[in-house]
Amino acid sequence: MVLPMPRQVAIVPHTHWDREWYRPFQTFRLRLVDVLDGLLPRLADGSAGDHFMLDGQMAAVDDYLEVRP
Repeated sequence: MVLPMPRQVAIVPHTHWDREWYRPFQTFRLRLVDVLDGLLPRLADGSAGDHFMLDGQMAAVDDYLEVRP
C-alpha cells in the first residue's frame, strides 16, 4: 500500500472590500476602519500572525488613510 504524500497548506488571512456593493460607500468605509483599527495593533504585537492580505486593493488603504491619516 502506498501512502499519499503529506500536503502543505497555506492559510492566508484576508478580506475583500467592494466599496458600494450593497450598502452606501461611507457605511463600508466605516466598517473597513473598524476592521483595520482592530487588526493593525494585533499585527504589530504578533497576535494576528505575520501577514494579512487586503485583496490587492490599494483603494482600501486609501479609504482607511482618509479617515485615519
